[in-house]
Amino acid sequence: MNENLHTVETLNVLELPFPTVANVRRHVVIYRPAKEAWDYIGQPIRLTEWFPGIVSVSVEGNKRQIETAAGMIFPEVIVTNDPTVMRFEYSLIIPLVVDHKSTIDVYDISENSCLVSYQATATPATLALVIAAAGGNAITNLKEILEK
Repeated sequence: MNENLHTVETLNVLELPFPTVANVRRHVVIYRPAKEAWDYIGQPIRLTEWFPGIVSVSVEGNKRQIETAAGMIFPEVIVTNDPTVMRFEYSLIIPLVVDHKSTIDVYDISENSCLVSYQATATPATLALVIAAAGGNAITNLKEILEK
């Protein structure tokens, strides 16, 4: 048996032969005021309006639960929701995720434009790639919604 193969029950990320942590960022310029982008991002319950594949959201305090179109349910903890700096951060709380935090920032560029950044940091590293790809798609969708 190959010593590098592990079952989920015995997986130790320190033994893996590849990087265990990754930080991936996607960004998009939206030609609308930053406040308009923040109005979507800063309200966690509105996720289904701009994040493709998310079909339902429930929020209770700093806990958010999302359901995907595939029927998967993901519990999350809202770490930061700061309208002053327009930053929203959350962490996934699922057994296969050792560590995760996604950060969505909205930056003013001018009176009528902003930059939206979606950053995912995760262990295992491949999770950051998957989450950031979905997040990049979501902020591109938000751009399309706001620029109509």
